Amino acid sequence: EDKVLKNLAIKNIQTYPEKYLKNWINNVNRMLFGTPFSYSSQHSLAALRILPNAILYVLFILSIVTFLLGKIGSNKMIFITLACLILIYLGLSSLVTSMPRYVYTLTPIILITIAIQLNSMLNLINGKVNNIDVTR
Repeated sequence: EDKVLKNLAIKNIQTYPEKYLKNWINNVNRMLFGTPFSYSSQHSLAALRILPNAILYVLFILSIVTFLLGKIGSNKMIFITLACLILIYLGLSSLVTSMPRYVYTLTPIILITIAIQLNSMLNLINGKVNNIDVTR
């Protein structure tokens, strides 16, 4: 029975790729921001989750962009490993059903990744490379 359902799911995805894309976008929004939920009314206070989550994800994206563009970072391997782990986990989770609780487990890792890149940028601003003062 499981094999039949999997084959039916794959056939539906191939037959209706637009619906699958729309569902995937909703999965990403649901996972990151906790909205929209089907077949239920949305509470107005649910919008309060969007702002802190948006700030967190914007900082995470900015840390990745600054790393890629500026090659800034004294802990490059740690940053690359954590960022890849986060992106792979979120990417694969978004392909199937997704809930905000799937991201809750990653929040500490996202914060650590942001902190690593922020520390590297502050060291660069202060004239340090790999925590060695290079201003002299």
